[in-house]
Amino acid sequence: MLQADIQWREQYVSHALNRKFTGIIPTGIYEGFVCKASGYRLTVGEAGASNTAVVESNGYSITVRLTEPEVVEPTAAKPYVVIDARYQMGMTTIARLIAVAEPASHHLVLCKVTDTGSRWQVDTVERHLAKTVRLDGAIAEMAAAQIDQMHRFLQHRDEAKNDADSAQEGAEKTARALAASLSARITQNEERRKREQALADQKAVVAMAITGTAAINTMTRQITMLDRLMAVEKAAGI
Repeated sequence: MLQADIQWREQYVSHALNRKFTGIIPTGIYEGFVCKASGYRLTVGEAGASNTAVVESNGYSITVRLTEPEVVEPTAAKPYVVIDARYQMGMTTIARLIAVAEPASHHLVLCKVTDTGSRWQVDTVERHLAKTVRLDGAIAEMAAAQIDQMHRFLQHRDEAKNDADSAQEGAEKTARALAASLSARITQNEERRKREQALADQKAVVAMAITGTAAINTMTRQITMLDRLMAVEKAAGI
């Protein structure tokens, strides 16, 4: 049975408190009011569970509690199961679970049912949770999403790191091979340069030797001619 915390005939207390908390306490389901379908039988709430919600109507904030499971009978024409609670001075306080075609502004949606042909399918997408509950759920979902995203990032990072390590290792091998090839070419060029320089030096020595021999021969001929001239002059008594 769904009850309101403060009933009519407690007018001073009920009027003051219900008006006092309007706009202060967020409306919505705080806990419980779970909807379960068994065939075409829909039960709201679970035995022994706490079911609490806050409804605003006519400028009053009404706290309602479900003390025991309650069966609601939605139809294809009235698929929404809602909490309908109203307080008004001089009127009996209303707190009930009903099925409606479209929820009113003061209704709290618990669920929406769809006929599958053999049973009700319960949809809680439009379930009116209190803001604090929605915030906690949103934070949890956000945290889960961030954890999942971080997990994927780390996985991709590890894969990228492995690829980068493999690429770096390949690049290092290529660089080492190129360096070895270049060093070999430099060594070959240096050896060829040394051989060419040695050959040039040998050619220069040979050229110098040839030039020196020619000069000596020329000087020898000149000396010989001079000796002959001196001998002739001596013989002539000059």
